[in-house]
Amino acid sequence: MFLSISFDPERDDPTVLNRYKDSFHSDGETWRMARIPDPAELISLLEKFGVIVIPDGTGNFTHNSAFYLVDRNGKLAQVFD
Repeated sequence: MFLSISFDPERDDPTVLNRYKDSFHSDGETWRMARIPDPAELISLLEKFGVIVIPDGTGNFTHNSAFYLVDRNGKLAQVFD
């Protein structure tokens, strides 16, 4: 399964994520969209996986582009640039 996590849970509510999912023709099973509403939990997750997110001042974000392979135990197995 492929999981995209929003960096902006306040703006990316479930309705917005559903539109995003539909625009990419995701079936919701093999590619899911998610948000972590608790800022501390989101920051913790980003730090654990080494994701760097920088607000660009216009409501968007710049971030490192990579795919993170997580094993069944929730541990980072590999990063693909």
